[in-house]
Order: sequence, then C-alpha cells, then structure tokens
Amino acid sequence: MLPKRLVELEEEAKSPDPQTWKAAFRELAEVRHEHALSLLHKESNDIAIERAGLARESFQISVCQQPDVALRHTSYEIREASLMAIGQRREVRAIAEVARVLRNESTESMRELAAKTLAGIGQEACVEGLQHARTDQSKRIRTAALDALIELRFPAAERAIVEYLDDEDWPLRATAFKHLSNNGWEPASNRHRVLKAIMLGRFDEAIRHGDDSVQPLINSALCFGNPEVRHWSATTLAKIRSQRVFDGLKEGLKSPHPDVRKAAEEALKIVGTPPPPKPEAPPTPKKKFVRRKSQRPFEEACQMLGTALEL
Repeated sequence: MLPKRLVELEEEAKSPDPQTWKAAFRELAEVRHEHALSLLHKESNDIAIERAGLARESFQISVCQQPDVALRHTSYEIREASLMAIGQRREVRAIAEVARVLRNESTESMRELAAKTLAGIGQEACVEGLQHARTDQSKRIRTAALDALIELRFPAAERAIVEYLDDEDWPLRATAFKHLSNNGWEPASNRHRVLKAIMLGRFDEAIRHGDDSVQPLINSALCFGNPEVRHWSATTLAKIRSQRVFDGLKEGLKSPHPDVRKAAEEALKIVGTPPPPKPEAPPTPKKKFVRRKSQRPFEEACQMLGTALEL
C-alpha cells in the first residue's frame, strides 16, 4: 500500500492549477519511493512543455539524491533514464550504485550504459568500478570499460588499462597499447615487460623473464584476433616446454569460445608432447641399530679385575 501523502501528491500532480502541480512535482522529488520516480518519469513525457520540463528536472533531482532507489527500480526504462540523468549531472554520490549496475546487471546494454555513465562522471573513484569490467565475458562491455578508462586521466586509470594488454581479444590489447605508448608508459614489473615485448613482437625478449614469462605467453597463444602472435607465442613456449605450459594450454580446450579452443589445439601441436617426469631418487636405506647386550654387575667387575692382574 502506498503512503497516504504519496497518494495525495499523485492527485495534486494531475491538478489543472499550475501552482498545485508544480508544488506536487517538487515534493515528489524529495519522496524516497520508487512510485514517486514512476510518476515523475511519466509526467516528463507530457505534451505540455512546461509540465514535462519541470517533471524531468524533478526526476533528475530525485535520482541524484537517492540513486540506490532509482537504479534498483523494477522498471528497466526508469533505470536507464536514471543512468542517463546521473551521467548528465555527473553525480558523484551515485558512483557506487553505477558500479554495482556495471557488475551485476544482466543486460549488456545496461552494463554498457553504466560504463559510459562512469566516464561521464569523470572522477578517480570511477576507476575501481570500471576495472572490474575487464573480466566481463562480453567484449562489448570490456570495450566500453576500456573506452571509459581512456577518458579518465588518472594514474589509477592507466594501471587498469595496462591489464588490457593481457586480454583474450587482440584488438582490445592493441587499443590499450596504443594509448599507453602515446602516453609514455613504461613497464613496472617483469610481467608487464613480457606483455610489452609480446605487443612489439619481440618474443626473444618475452622469454627472458623466467617463470614470469610463462602465463603471459600462454594467454597470448590463446588470444584470438592475431594468428601470427598466437603462432610465435606457441613457438616460444615450445622452448620452455614445461608441464606448466602444457597444463595452461590444455585449460584453453575448456573455453566456451570456439576460437580459444582452436588456438589451444594449434598451440599444443606446436609445443609437442609433454616432457617425461623426472625420476624419483631412490630412498636412502636406513642404518640398522644394533643394541649391545648389557653385562651384569658381577661379570663387569670380574672383567675389570682380570684386566688389572694382566698389567
């Protein structure tokens, strides 16, 4: 059941008297209830320009004051309109809720709009929500998040962009690398040095960093979008030829993406058969402990006396 005052405001919003419906719209903007949002959103489509304009403004005020109510509304249309309002007003208070939409919303179009909204807000706090989108299964969402990170000129955004150099899609890697190169990025770890070497096609450098080289090379061997990189990554892994390499490539056979499964099959053919297991060292035989029989006191005394008489 709706609160009594909300029912009254709904009736006042229909009044032909301008003062009455204007006051109702403004008060509806302060009401913490999704039905109030529904009323304002409906009135924002009124054919009367003045009514529609004030209803739209009141709706945006309500959304920005209570983003948790607006972005959890049962209506897809209102959630979408709320994201657009938050982006237009660059509402900082809504960052956490927009990031939640980006993580949890089931529809791609809504997650994509959430990424664009965070870019529109333009604060450093938006980076955290966007970097989680890098693991989204949808390339469309990862692309939207990368584009948003590129718009945010913060050190944290650059660090998030670096992780796209390990994305399963080569065009996304290329976009991230172009942006980083244009901004003078230099790797800060061995893993990042390996990723940069792969992007430059310098596989002789990529293999120089020991264990840190293995996983990035496995990922690039399974990365779709650039057959040449996949081939040379697999060829480089053949030089390492460890059990870790084989296990990593076999994981690619379980991927839901047919391109990744195909890449894994091709890479395993290039790498060949796994190395034989190292023989285990034979166990060291235990030394037998021989316990000497203890002599009785009388026998010990006789033995000592005999030794003394011989002297």
